[in-house]
Amino acid sequence: MPYGYLGKWGLQVVYWITAAGLGIWGLILLFTLPKVVKDFNKDVATDILRNMQAISSPG
Repeated sequence: MPYGYLGKWGLQVVYWITAAGLGIWGLILLFTLPKVVKDFNKDVATDILRNMQAISSPG
């Protein structure tokens, strides 16, 4: 169920409909999820830093 947390609702629905790809998709996620979450968090942190710079830079 991680795709909903990452904002990928289309994949989340497919994940539910296929019962996690009959377990295969779920098994693959056990190994790939840490990298997916790390990349997502990195993107969020980058966006936050950009927004902070835009707010703090003199106009």
